[in-house]
Amino acid sequence: MIGQSLPAVLIVLVLALWPLALPPERRGRIWRREGLIWFTAVGGFVALFIIGETFTDPGGLQAAAMVSMWVVPAAFLSWLAVARPGEAAVTLTSVCALTTAFNVWAIAAGTRWWEFENEHGPITAIATFASTIPLGFLALRRPWIAGWLLIGTALVPEVLVFARNPERGASSLGFLTSPALVTGVLFILSAYAERGKPTGVTGMGGTRPPQEYPDLPGSTGKAA
Repeated sequence: MIGQSLPAVLIVLVLALWPLALPPERRGRIWRREGLIWFTAVGGFVALFIIGETFTDPGGLQAAAMVSMWVVPAAFLSWLAVARPGEAAVTLTSVCALTTAFNVWAIAAGTRWWEFENEHGPITAIATFASTIPLGFLALRRPWIAGWLLIGTALVPEVLVFARNPERGASSLGFLTSPALVTGVLFILSAYAERGKPTGVTGMGGTRPPQEYPDLPGSTGKAA
């Protein structure tokens, strides 16, 4: 597990440390942009990889149905995160909790579930990846919540898999959830950097009053 996580750790260190040389008022914006760029680039590659593998085997209408089962909900929740971030924060917290519970059940099932996944694909890993996609959009307005949900949803099942069976490792989970781990750290750093500012900094570089960040201390939580 350590060897599989090392690339993600090195990426986090590089992306997180170099903004420290910048003025404090710019760090939060840089960290958030890094997180969004990393999540879009690597997450997009992972999504295309999953879709490509599905249409290769089994292919046809069955592949289209299997892909739509996770793409459609992820797309809807992503829209909700952009249009109604307040409601999305609660909804996505529940989704991530259910995903983690499903992962815990799958790990407890042990060999029987792993044999099932060997025949039908990495269902738990894909479910985990799909549940983290909307969190990238939620981070535009709720970086603190999105960051911790990304880390928790991606890391908990990987740790549990390794703890139950170190020889099996967590290769598929590590590949599919590494974008979430890196992005989660960057979003949390961004939220920390922006907490001490008199005004909120948007993802595009503008400003908003701090009350539009309900997840930060001292805000009124009036914004949706």
